[in-house]
Amino acid sequence: MNDIRLKWEKDDNADVYYVYHIINEKAVQLVRIFNSSIAETRVPNIAEKNENHFRVDYCCFNNGKEQCLRSKDIYCFRIKKISIQYDYPMPKNFKVIEGKDKNTLKWDKSASNMHYSVGKKIPGRKWIRIGITSSNYFEDTRFVNTKGISYCVRCIEPSTNEVLSGLSMVDVD
Repeated sequence: MNDIRLKWEKDDNADVYYVYHIINEKAVQLVRIFNSSIAETRVPNIAEKNENHFRVDYCCFNNGKEQCLRSKDIYCFRIKKISIQYDYPMPKNFKVIEGKDKNTLKWDKSASNMHYSVGKKIPGRKWIRIGITSSNYFEDTRFVNTKGISYCVRCIEPSTNEVLSGLSMVDVD
């Protein structure tokens, strides 16, 4: 199991950072950093090849009391030696409803006002983008009866095509 290097934005108003691993909606504290000039740490990669969810709390001491200034969620995963970090979770519950003339792709929204890039791979060909949508479904009408199709969806910034999340994938047999 390899570690994941987490990085976050430095905050000069913070006196301490708390790093939590979010597992099944429960926060498990991993590290507490009292030197606010350090804005990164290594954490265990518990979910190899799956998305890890972490939260960094930016806190300060005010009149002897600790106060949380803000929190930042970080989503990342590690495959082999590469660790990739995102600001949004990958789309969950991604599924394909096969039809005679079209395949309907559906997933849970990752955040409000999010856009999604939808991709497709036909056996023997490379992945291609088949669309961008702001909804949580997409209809594919090309080559839907081909065996072994794979689909993927991820969050993106539509004006720049910046990738904002990891990739959810599903195979159609």
